[in-house]
Amino acid sequence: MLESWDSFFVAETAAAAALLGLLFVAISINLKQVLEAGGLTDRALSALLLLLAILILGLLLAMPDQPLSVLGVETLAVSIVTGIIGTPLGLRGLRLADKQYWVNFLLNVVGFIGVLVVIAIGGLQMFGGGEAGFYWIGVGMCLALIKAVSEGWIFLIEINR
Repeated sequence: MLESWDSFFVAETAAAAALLGLLFVAISINLKQVLEAGGLTDRALSALLLLLAILILGLLLAMPDQPLSVLGVETLAVSIVTGIIGTPLGLRGLRLADKQYWVNFLLNVVGFIGVLVVIAIGGLQMFGGGEAGFYWIGVGMCLALIKAVSEGWIFLIEINR
């Protein structure tokens, strides 16, 4: 079944790499505003981290001739490490955010964790031999790209309002 997912993971990896670069540019263009606004530096880093995780996961899953259980372990490892690094960033950003944006920052943390949980469920299924895990991972990767685009909008447009 993995062979049928190859093109999906290649496309996800390419999309994550492109969005990672675009988000980096968006943050760089508005660096002064990002640095001045409470919590936005942490939010920017967690957005970049999520895209980097999708990029790395896509590359790992595209490697040939790996057993399903190894793919599951790789998926879990990327999800857990990303969560361990990114969740504290999101929470610190929430603490530093202006009160008027608190709900927005809280939803950002929930979305970040939610995406990783969906991907981790896929990793657990694959570790147990379930090929349905690919679907969970695919949905999680798509959700990560949606989240990244919304973050890009914030760092490119909303930050200038």
